[in-house]
Amino acid sequence: MITVREAAPADADVLATLNNAYNRLKRNPDQIRQSLTTKSRAETVLVAEEAGVVIGFTCFQLLQSVCYDAPWVELCDLYVTPAHRRRRVGLALVQEADRRAEKAGASEFLLRTNEKNREAQALYSQAGLASEAQVVFTRRYDRRGLTSA
Repeated sequence: MITVREAAPADADVLATLNNAYNRLKRNPDQIRQSLTTKSRAETVLVAEEAGVVIGFTCFQLLQSVCYDAPWVELCDLYVTPAHRRRRVGLALVQEADRRAEKAGASEFLLRTNEKNREAQALYSQAGLASEAQVVFTRRYDRRGLTSA
């Protein structure tokens, strides 16, 4: 049985491993533990477990602007180990994030995914999210200075 819960500092080692598999960022367990220990009220990290083993995670942020009455939620990251995909793990994570967003009074639940990532799009549709056309502008920074994307 798959369970979803909020991540704790004790999850830092496995989250570092999963994060590296997800996006090749090598945040070490101490960095992740520190983030989870001093977590802001804006970000929530959820983990999915099966038989006590963490098999996936998602991060989402509650955002607020002075221009709007209600906050909104942006799902930032979602990763499930390859061996556990297509078993509703990602769906369970998205649904729990969505439930928490609604409970927090969010007006919207947003996320971005690559237009070529059909598997993710199918998952998000299955979770009841609707696709909307948007134009996204970006500028990426590296440690040496500005680089455009």
